[in-house]
Amino acid sequence: MELNAKLMPISYEVSNPEGKLRLNIASPVSELQTVVGGDTSSVDFRFPDGGVILDNNFFHHYLILLYRVQMGQTSFPVFVPQDKSIGSAVVRSTGPRTYDLEIGDVKMQATTDADGSLIKLTVPAAKVVVER
Repeated sequence: MELNAKLMPISYEVSNPEGKLRLNIASPVSELQTVVGGDTSSVDFRFPDGGVILDNNFFHHYLILLYRVQMGQTSFPVFVPQDKSIGSAVVRSTGPRTYDLEIGDVKMQATTDADGSLIKLTVPAAKVVVER
């Protein structure tokens, strides 16, 4: 993922054995390209202003979200690459270095260390805890 100085995504690419997904973000129209089995397809869409990319497989994407909270933003349009869907996220500070996150229907808690690094992400309903 490539970000600008304001932590806004500019581009994103992820691949696995089945294929590749590439997102080029521009205003007003962005491009989502997929490659599966050697076949490439592309669709234009409007990436939401102020949007974030939250890839379910990357812990650091949530850290970028928390950095944006420190910059004063608490609600975000969210693009989830695995689902190719746009939703919303709300982040609330619940105390020193702790946050509640609501991303669509999923509720999480995040904990950072004194330096602001994300050290724990918990999804209580799924009994999932990811720690550094």
